[in-house]
Amino acid sequence: MERIDNLDKKILKIIMNNARIASKDVAQECGVSHSANERA
Repeated sequence: MERIDNLDKKILKIIMNNARIASKDVAQECGVSHSANERA
């Protein structure tokens, strides 16, 4: 089982505050590229 890292926690916090936010906006808020936000 993989652990949740700080980036994952930040993404979850953003989505919990706004579930309709676009993934590109989540990536921008986290300071990562859009493709990094779509990692498996």
